[in-house]
Amino acid sequence: MNLDEIDKKILRLLQADAKMSVKDLGERVNLSTTPVFQRVKRLEKLGVIEGYSAIVNPDKIGPRTLVFMEVNLKIHRQSELEEFESTIEKMDEVLACYHITGKYDYLLKISISDMSEYRQFIMDKFSKIKNVDSLTSSITLKQVKKEKDVLIS
Repeated sequence: MNLDEIDKKILRLLQADAKMSVKDLGERVNLSTTPVFQRVKRLEKLGVIEGYSAIVNPDKIGPRTLVFMEVNLKIHRQSELEEFESTIEKMDEVLACYHITGKYDYLLKISISDMSEYRQFIMDKFSKIKNVDSLTSSITLKQVKKEKDVLIS
């Protein structure tokens, strides 16, 4: 898919502020509102823009802790990988799951209120997954940089 520099700039601006008006986008990319509106609609139709969401400040809704869990599976057949992924997708605590290369098979990003909730998550949900061989958890101390889903270069 060919995105020109204006498309990329629009995407970067919307990543920073999804509520930015078409008028403001146009001013930032030096186009009138009609071509900017058409570009945004085209990017949505092509699936480049999948949707819009609110970025929630976790400090304002109550204490949350992020845990990064590295998981190894016992069996690596496609059916077992798909079953693991399907199970993980149903777990609300899991914000993201990545199938990765290296020492571990999967990296999970988990949101919990405290260590007691994490223990319950492990005991009540995660321990019931039969194909897990091992896991390692890393508890975040501080978020240094906020993430974006995609780097638009």
